[in-house]
Amino acid sequence: MESDVKKRMALPLFALFMLTFVFLTGQLEAIAGQEPPSLQQSQGDRVNADVEVIVPAPTDIKQSTAIYVFLGWIWLSIGILIFLLRLKIKEVDRLHELGFFTKNKD
Repeated sequence: MESDVKKRMALPLFALFMLTFVFLTGQLEAIAGQEPPSLQQSQGDRVNADVEVIVPAPTDIKQSTAIYVFLGWIWLSIGILIFLLRLKIKEVDRLHELGFFTKNKD
């Protein structure tokens, strides 16, 4: 009965964790992309200054593919680690139900 409750609560908790992670990551990126107010005001004074714009993007298809392959491997490894962790947790729950961790072994 207790394992049913755990299974029902696992997916919503995981979804909540992922949403929180995505939200916080987006907030941190937004904060990191902003410049301090003093720099923003001083840039208004330098309107005519020559500024080199650097675009952070892959220059060819090989670099673009490498990025997607890297992200794919990262997510695959995360999925495999979560799967292995779930197997380990199931094994420990099974041993706990059998009384393996009790002090009095008969």
